[in-house]
Amino acid sequence: MAHTLRLPLIPASVIVLLLSFAGSANAQPSASYQLSTVQVTGIKRYSQDDVARLSGLKAGESVNVAQLASAAERLAGTGLFRSVKYRYATAGTRMVAVFEIEEAEWTIPVVFDNFVWFSDAELAAALAHDVPTFDGTLPASEQTPDLVTHSLQKLLNGRKIAGRATFEPQTDLATKKLRYLFKVEEPAPLLCAMNFPGASAAPERELVDAARAAIGKPYSRFYITSLSSGTFLDVYHRRGYWRASFAPPAPRVDAPGCTGVSAAVSVTEGSVYAFDKAHWIGNQVLAAGDLDTLLGLKPGDVASSSKVDAGLIAIRRAYAKRGYLVVRQSAAPVLDDAVGRAAFDVKVDEGPQFLMGTLEFSGVSDADARRLTKNWKLAAGQPFDDFYPQDFITKEVLPLLAAGVRGPSTERSVDSEKHIVNLKIVFQR
Repeated sequence: MAHTLRLPLIPASVIVLLLSFAGSANAQPSASYQLSTVQVTGIKRYSQDDVARLSGLKAGESVNVAQLASAAERLAGTGLFRSVKYRYATAGTRMVAVFEIEEAEWTIPVVFDNFVWFSDAELAAALAHDVPTFDGTLPASEQTPDLVTHSLQKLLNGRKIAGRATFEPQTDLATKKLRYLFKVEEPAPLLCAMNFPGASAAPERELVDAARAAIGKPYSRFYITSLSSGTFLDVYHRRGYWRASFAPPAPRVDAPGCTGVSAAVSVTEGSVYAFDKAHWIGNQVLAAGDLDTLLGLKPGDVASSSKVDAGLIAIRRAYAKRGYLVVRQSAAPVLDDAVGRAAFDVKVDEGPQFLMGTLEFSGVSDADARRLTKNWKLAAGQPFDDFYPQDFITKEVLPLLAAGVRGPSTERSVDSEKHIVNLKIVFQR
């Protein structure tokens, strides 16, 4: 007879298990048979022995139809298979069991976050029995992470290491891709020190300062790797080291003078790049020469990301004074290793130009409002100057206020469809 258990690969929060049974003409559910063999079809990734072991069935043992159904359910419950079908044949007191499986795709990366007592190779070897063919990824199912967590807990218990193996799904904010993170809690190992082999003196001081907030907190490979690709890398980009790279953190639990986990993050610094030029893409309002001046970098200067960022801020201000309030920019280095120079492709999305709309003064007399309106030079319909309102308050309003009186606040109402900015300047009563 043939039976099917199907486990759809749907989001990890919902698992549907469909189980259909058909009556058997040649076997009673409670009758026992000696299991001759366990055969598996449809396998590509796994071996026959892998599937048989996960089913819990062993050739030579006594088995009945109900136990065969339970074995199929165990296979489906691992999350390793998209569907499980089973059938059996009996001859006298003997039974042959056949599982027809459809394998699930292994697509979700795995991160072992703080299993500092083991190398990744040791962890993979420990998982091989419970999660056959483990290669650093898992299928997208709810049950498979539980399979891994159970196996990791056995490893911790076997080494008499205190802690509870846990799991949490994470989505990378940049790539929007899912990954499975496994870690130890209750207690989690604490980070007691970080060092940066390969770092020269000045960057190392900045790296140590940037890492200080993590000391005394639970060690996390994921967090330190995120620091390496963000905060730590920025330290080098600010100094013009555009080829700098960091190795994954190497934890150590027996470092002298360090109670907890020390982490070494090795650095390959590379060379300092000099600024070459900027390639401007998408600009219409401001000419390339004007943008070069605002960027403020000259050929031969250190290609510092800080200077590039400061230049982009100056450019946004220049656009904002002309009514371009939603300018977007991005700068990507183009490195010429032969001469040690860095050019930058700078994309500029200028967006629409906004115009001055209505002006209202609130909290003052009608006479004062008329006088202030007369002194206001940014007429309706002119390109909106994002800095003019504050300049007006500083030059025209504050000198008239008595000592200790707070200056007015500015309320803006932006019409994104008509590209108009309406202003209300509110005086405190």
